[in-house]
Amino acid sequence: MTWNKELIVEKLKEFGINKENISGSDIKHFNQSLYRACFRHFGSCKEAISAAGLNYKESQIKWNKDKVIKNIQEKNTSNIPLNDHYANRNYQKLYAAGQRYFGSWKEAVNAAGINYESIRKSKENNYWTPDKFKDRLSELINDNERLSSQYIQDNHQDLYSAALKLYGSWKDAINFHGLDYADISLYLRWKPEEVIEEIKRLHRIKSDLSNKEIRITKNTLFKAAVRYFGSWKSALDKADIDYNIYLKTKPKGYWSEKQIINEIRKMFSEGKPINSSYVMTNNKSLYGTARRMFKTWEESVTFAGFDYNTVRNDINTTSYCGYMFEKVVDDVLKELNINYTKHNTGNALIKPDYIFNEVKWGDAKLSKWSIFHSDTVSKYKHYCNFLWIIFMRGEQTDELVNVGVRQTSIFLLIKQLPRSKQKHYLNLLNKISEKLN
Repeated sequence: MTWNKELIVEKLKEFGINKENISGSDIKHFNQSLYRACFRHFGSCKEAISAAGLNYKESQIKWNKDKVIKNIQEKNTSNIPLNDHYANRNYQKLYAAGQRYFGSWKEAVNAAGINYESIRKSKENNYWTPDKFKDRLSELINDNERLSSQYIQDNHQDLYSAALKLYGSWKDAINFHGLDYADISLYLRWKPEEVIEEIKRLHRIKSDLSNKEIRITKNTLFKAAVRYFGSWKSALDKADIDYNIYLKTKPKGYWSEKQIINEIRKMFSEGKPINSSYVMTNNKSLYGTARRMFKTWEESVTFAGFDYNTVRNDINTTSYCGYMFEKVVDDVLKELNINYTKHNTGNALIKPDYIFNEVKWGDAKLSKWSIFHSDTVSKYKHYCNFLWIIFMRGEQTDELVNVGVRQTSIFLLIKQLPRSKQKHYLNLLNKISEKLN
């Protein structure tokens, strides 16, 4: 996150809701990055809190040598300036305690294990070297600080002066260390309202507004959005656009039945395939959640108002015929009052078509010979005592083909139904056979 005064005030206001007053310690425990930013942009937490229109609470600390040293070390770790002038102006109580217990602020800093000469704001003329400049520049980059010339002059005057001395200009210093100053300065041309308008325009023309895509295709827009709003997500929120719709993996709790149905309809309206193969590959979050809520992807598509058979991409394939045959077996077993559940064994890798009870499972196969050319038996035999294979093509038999394995022709089961229903199911099987032929 790139901090600026506006964003700091916004975050402080959010944090300060329902609080009578807040202290610097409160901010530090809440968000250390925000705590550092308060010092960087306002000089102190007190000034930042006042700018946010909140009441500042003085920290009640009973000072001793150990607490002085600890506070100095914490500020140093947070990259907060420790030079005499800055300390006296921005944290007077710590400064006074340092003088009281160590004789001077310089000795207090040295007692904390920090070489005071290394942190003096007014550095000797020979202090800056290209290596030290590079290290400081890296710190700014790691903290996501802006690198424009004006910003550095306003917030890091010593670094700016060093750039002029070592490289001739801030632009040459940036370019020398492998950064593109043209790119850094270009995004500064955006105004906040222009950023929001462009995001809305891209949304209207159905552009991909995911973080990854925008960083590649609209990098200057991305940087301007982060600069003004703190993050790309915050910029989309400002434009009243749901950031989550561009995430392939949705956050926990995002999906509901209504959202799943709306997403399927949205995909269809955009001309995207809504068959299981495409969605499973391109939107795993939607596919997985739909199956949990609707049991199958086909059911979720049906709930969205589509005939799944019209959107399949495998309608003339063997796998589709297998799918249709399994539907026939489902219904025939129900007609015969044979109870079962589907697929749910608690093991994601073991999904028989039918579970009749704890020890008896079933599978639907297009061909009687499928069992000899697949791993069905070997895959399931360690999990059940009896496996019932119901097949379509081949001699109409009902027999044990192995210990604990029975094969039955679907036609023999259909013969047990009333004649009117037999005709219906035989017609369905004829249609499947025509596709296979």
